[in-house]
Amino acid sequence: DLCAVTVDPTSTKNVLIWEKPASASIDSFRIYREIASVYTHIASVPYYSLSELTDTTNGVNPNITSYKYEISSVDSCGNESPLSLFHQTIHMQVSPAAPWGYNLNWNDYIGFTFPQYRIWRDTIGLGIYHRADSVSFSNNSWTDINNYSIQDTVSYFIEIDHATGCVSSIKNPGTMATNLNSSKSNVYKIADTTLTGVPGVTDNYLVTIFPNPSTGLFTLELNNNMEGGEV
Repeated sequence: DLCAVTVDPTSTKNVLIWEKPASASIDSFRIYREIASVYTHIASVPYYSLSELTDTTNGVNPNITSYKYEISSVDSCGNESPLSLFHQTIHMQVSPAAPWGYNLNWNDYIGFTFPQYRIWRDTIGLGIYHRADSVSFSNNSWTDINNYSIQDTVSYFIEIDHATGCVSSIKNPGTMATNLNSSKSNVYKIADTTLTGVPGVTDNYLVTIFPNPSTGLFTLELNNNMEGGEV
């Protein structure tokens, strides 16, 4: 079985991880991706290689849609196992909310169970994300009600936790190479908020409060260092 699929924010590619069983009879693994409702073989990974694959196929873009993957094993005689159950990546879309802010919508991750989706947000354009909120599984939307200044930069991604984490390995399962504890969606970046920003608001006066609602412990984040400020 696949353990998890995720989107690598650096390469903007889908990454698949499976935990390698200790078996002398396995020659290789075959990876399949759903194409036009048919699972099609896209890559083979030898047993002695890392049990991890980055889907670098031309045209595969997690920023456009979600993808489904399955895996099988092939023995030394060339016999192939049945395909595993599929895993589906999270694809998020963002649209302007009224009168300001943004609506986030995404599809459910399918492949393992988890309790909630975490929403991460970067409001300064430096790739420094803070957890903005979380929603329970099967809730696939969230609205950011913050007012952002004109020509600001805002980015989001969705994350879920794997209950046990996924360990990819080389040769035998005892040699750990990667431990993946969570799966992420694509990153959606709004590079210019001119159409949705609030005139008269500047970064010097922008305050972010998270989490909201809170249980009494929360953070006030200013986009500019100030001394002697009063909240």
